[in-house]
Order: sequence, then structure tokens, then C-alpha cells
Amino acid sequence: MHRPLSYLVILALVAASCGRGLDESAPGTTTSTTTPTTTTTVPVDDLPPPEAAILQIWVLPEHATAIEPAIAAFTTALGAQVELTIAGQDDIAAAVAAGEIPDVFPVPHLLAGDLVERGVLAPLRIGSRADEFDAGAIAAFTVGGDVYGIPHAVEVPLLYYATDLVPEPPAGFSQVKELCSPPPPPPEEPPDDGTTTSTTSTTTTTTTQPQPDAACVLVPLDGAAALLGFLATTGGYLFGPGRDTSDVGIDGDGAASAAATMREFVAVDVFSTAPTAAAAVQALVAGTARFAIVPPSAVGVNLPAGIAVAPLPFFAGERPRPPSRVAGYVLGANDAN
Repeated sequence: MHRPLSYLVILALVAASCGRGLDESAPGTTTSTTTPTTTTTVPVDDLPPPEAAILQIWVLPEHATAIEPAIAAFTTALGAQVELTIAGQDDIAAAVAAGEIPDVFPVPHLLAGDLVERGVLAPLRIGSRADEFDAGAIAAFTVGGDVYGIPHAVEVPLLYYATDLVPEPPAGFSQVKELCSPPPPPPEEPPDDGTTTSTTSTTTTTTTQPQPDAACVLVPLDGAAALLGFLATTGGYLFGPGRDTSDVGIDGDGAASAAATMREFVAVDVFSTAPTAAAAVQALVAGTARFAIVPPSAVGVNLPAGIAVAPLPFFAGERPRPPSRVAGYVLGANDAN
């Protein structure tokens, strides 16, 4: 891979990390952080001439404003042709799954290993530049000793809810269960035997009720790892310290206790699945779901009307601690570029 593309990646992706952070999509929370602000210049000495191929750069909508000036500076300096595509994460994921691999595109770190195994990604040679980012975030994009992504945010799932159906966020999942339980049937009217001669006037109070077919808590299939955080509330864990795969904690007593409670919730439809995080958010907006456990990036910088956010409610007396999700940009392994 020629050096100009590597410099473009560093320039554009660091510019993205200097843009608005994902934590701004969740007012009042501190669970999502961005990488440190840095300024990058493009070295142009001793660079080979750019290839005729057009570089395909795909970015998320919230990063376009930050990346566009960086790309303009790069094209001015090197005369490279760049085609910028602004698309949502689901659209990008679908295109990549179909084999449409751009030169630069965003992915969550959980997908990086699979993409490396498929030969889709190329390693980045960033050297000491790695020190400018959170070490854990860089480690999340490190496969086989090589760095494959520039992180722009570290985030954990939050509880998003439809305010028309849930006016106030619940404190615990026991309250979530109550909110999602069907209302009791109305009392039966006494039989009319013809002896009642008096009538009573009643005042009817209209309250907002969830739609009968509204799901309770949606957990996207592409974010199901968030449920591991529930195991931690009772001492369960996936792997031991340092990701020690010889120490598996999902079959211990602590994990079993949390899993039993979760099975009870699943049995009464407290938890159900959505195909993607974006689909879960769409269900909230449409009023066909009350809650969704999704990362801030699935919702965007500006909350949709009628949607609010809160920390995950308490579960078994503790607040769930789901594993963090690192979002970043990667290089496509395109031979032409």
C-alpha cells in the first residue's frame, strides 16, 4: 500500500476524532468518550505520485463535517482523487458484507478480527502515533500484533426509551417488568337483575398506555454482548483478568444466578431481540417498543423526538456493566490503491 493512502487515513481519521464526540448524543451521561484532540499535517516530501484510482472514503454522518476539510487539504497537497460517501452504519455494514470494500470505512472493533481473517482489512503503520490514543482502544483494533483501526470513540450501551410510553426512566429492571406487564382486566360489571334504580356518575381519566403489541426491552443481535454486563452484577464474567481464556466465568454460581433471573424476564417477554441497533431505535421512534439497549452511535448526536436516554437500570441490586464498544475507522485491503 502506498504511503499517501496511509497519510490520508491518519489525517482523516484523526480529524474525525476531533469532531463532536458520541457522548454528546447522550446528555447527562459520561459513558462515551472520544480520543484526544490532535492536529496533523500531511508530509509531502519523497512521496510517490498518486495512483489514478479514486480513493473511496465512507464516513458516518456525524463525522462528515470534521473529515471534509482534511480530505480537501490532502487532495490539494497530493492531487489525489477522493470520493466521499456519507452513510449510516447499517448501510456500510451491508455493503461490506456484500463485498463492496471502500478504502476507508468505520466499523466497531468486534468486527475487526473477522474482517482481518477474511483479508478485507490492511494494517496501519502508525508507530508512535498510537500513543495519542487510549491504549485500550488501540488494543481493541490490534490483531496479531498489527493495528487495523483508528479509534474515534469508546462507548457502552445505554437505555433509550420512548417518552410517550415511558414518562420517567425506571430505576431497576423489576420496575421495567412492572411497566411492561399487561394491565389487569377491568372489573366485571354486576349482573343487571332489574333492581338497581340509582346511577353514579364517573369521571374518566385518560392516561398514556403502551400499545398492546409494543415490545418491552429490545436488545439488537449485533449488540447482544451488552447482556454480559448483567452477569457481572452477581459476580459472573466471560474471561478472567487479561482476557485469560482458560478462566471462564459464565458457568459459575454468580453468572448462573443472573442468568436465571434473565430467563424469567425473557419468559414474560421483558427482553426481545431486534436484528440491528438501528432497527431497535426505529422501533422506539415508531412506538412499537418501550426500551432499547443500544450504544449512543446507533442513535446519533441528536436524539430523535420522543426518545430519551438513561443509564441501564439496576439488576440484582447492581448496575449492569456491559463491555465497552470501540468505534473506529479501518483501511480496506484494496490492491488497486
